[in-house]
Amino acid sequence: MTNDTPITITLTRIDLCNLALACTNARQHAGDTPNASKWTLLHDTIMAEIIAADEAAQEAPAAEAEQHPTAPAEAAQAAPAAPQADGMTATEREALERINARQNAANLFTNITPADIAREIETMNDEQKEEENPMSNTTERYDYIEHMTADIIDAIRERYTDDEIRRRLDDDRDELAQELNDDLWTDDSVTGNASGSYYCNAWRAEDAIAHNWDLIADMIDEFDAADILRKGPEAIDVSIRCYLLVQAIDAALDQLDDEIPDAEEADGTNDAISA
Repeated sequence: MTNDTPITITLTRIDLCNLALACTNARQHAGDTPNASKWTLLHDTIMAEIIAADEAAQEAPAAEAEQHPTAPAEAAQAAPAAPQADGMTATEREALERINARQNAANLFTNITPADIAREIETMNDEQKEEENPMSNTTERYDYIEHMTADIIDAIRERYTDDEIRRRLDDDRDELAQELNDDLWTDDSVTGNASGSYYCNAWRAEDAIAHNWDLIADMIDEFDAADILRKGPEAIDVSIRCYLLVQAIDAALDQLDDEIPDAEEADGTNDAISA
């Protein structure tokens, strides 16, 4: 027997659903390798067989009813039975419960086929991917200045006490800003420029730069770095943070200036408490 020899086997619908699910898992595990396309082709072939079988099963009662119009009750009894939870995997049972819940909520009751369960499982897998990547598919614009300002304030408070921050804001703010720019330029917690990635996650970096093409364009003009687009989302994200660093430092110092009272304000507060 050669590899080209055709083989015919008989499988139940649940078996086909399990095979489709296994193909989905194998395809995800294969990633971008050539094997991924093979699993995709096999998955699509199995799903086509499931859908064809379901359509045939649904057409059979109608054809029977046309041949025997005086026996509608018998035709109705010939409809395929809904899958039973017994013998199903935990994932299949969860998919069945989800479908039942939707039907109950809509006051709609139809036969649930193995193909319905297989499609529900694929939906569940997609939802799990979104939960693992909470920033994916977001329509909100990532505010670089807001997030960088918070990171910079954390970095400043790690380096100085409130009294030292207050003194430097009053005496030599410009020098403090320059020192912070020098230090934070290669601080991974602020720019990611030391390691080359702020998130250490290309997916999250791509979500951050989405809807920020104006910043990308300004950064490219400032650094004359059109080739940065070839280096991927993490490099673009880091470059934007470096481009905005001076502006974010200024925003952080303004916020600290408002939050930390000067010596006279502090003395006045203490006197009020004493009184």
